[in-house]
Amino acid sequence: MPPSLSPTVAAIHRAVPTLLTGRPAVARIDPVSNHPGVWRVTARDGCKLVAKHQMFGPLTRGKPYDLLNVEKTAIRLLRTAKCPVPKVYGVDAAQSLIFTEWCGDHTLDDICQNADPSTRSFYAQRTIEGFSEIQTTLHEHAPALSRRTFPGCDPTGLRASWQQATATLHTHLPALATRTAARADQLLSDLLNTLGAAPPLFGPTDYNARNIVINPEAQTLHFIEFSKLGWDWPERRLVQYTTALGAGRPDGGFHTLLDKHTTARYAARTPDPQQAAHRLDGHHLVFHLLAASFLRNAHATPSHNLPLRQAWQNPTARLHQLRSILASPLSEHPLTSELRSFFTPG
Repeated sequence: MPPSLSPTVAAIHRAVPTLLTGRPAVARIDPVSNHPGVWRVTARDGCKLVAKHQMFGPLTRGKPYDLLNVEKTAIRLLRTAKCPVPKVYGVDAAQSLIFTEWCGDHTLDDICQNADPSTRSFYAQRTIEGFSEIQTTLHEHAPALSRRTFPGCDPTGLRASWQQATATLHTHLPALATRTAARADQLLSDLLNTLGAAPPLFGPTDYNARNIVINPEAQTLHFIEFSKLGWDWPERRLVQYTTALGAGRPDGGFHTLLDKHTTARYAARTPDPQQAAHRLDGHHLVFHLLAASFLRNAHATPSHNLPLRQAWQNPTARLHQLRSILASPLSEHPLTSELRSFFTPG
């Protein structure tokens, strides 16, 4: 092992042989792009692992919501229930490292950017199935796991953050709607109140399409990032898991895997399919309305929004995409259907 290695990389070299059968040494360590503090580790026997450094691990060490312990516990529980999550090899608490199975070089966000309709349909179905299994399992174990809720991710914190996140939507609505917005404003208030009043469920708090890892050759899909658990609405989680943002890509754009067909497939796996479809439709609309608001803000005051403008390139094309998404209903719910009618596709 070279003496000049950083403490974290040196710790990876020490730990990997103790985690794998046959104790193979590390052959190479490669940083994972767009994921600071994450490395792909290849052992000399060809086995590949992920080494992730929890920057804030020391701040939570010994607490019920210890980031390393929560992730290890949650993933092992989900693996036992046959959910699509990677294997955990072990942790190095002293260096705030967790080692998991390497599941692929692509994310769902990557796949969605250039995939054909049949490929998107395939991964939409797999995502819904995997998400439903994970959500059900964590909900069933909520009585035992809820003490591990990360601070601010309890139901009270959820509703406070929801109100804060959606507070400015009314301001942007007139510029985004393509006809008189007086009625749309009332519909938006009704929708936000309805969604906010629904009971949240226990589960992951870090949900986006880059936290679903894809191996296109094997056609496998795995969910990652379970270090912070808390309460949220499952439909909001699913919307963000199935929405590709293409952040940082010159050719990136907004792509959704949800339509009426995939919404019905998700709803059929819930206790109340009609309400689940309505809530998914509503959260889908709100999420993309927020995205349109952020996009408009970023280009209205460019000096204050450089990071977002760099992340979301092609603003004109993106706004067209968002208008099309906003105009496309996912259910027959009269509230969301009427509100969507205020937007014109493309």
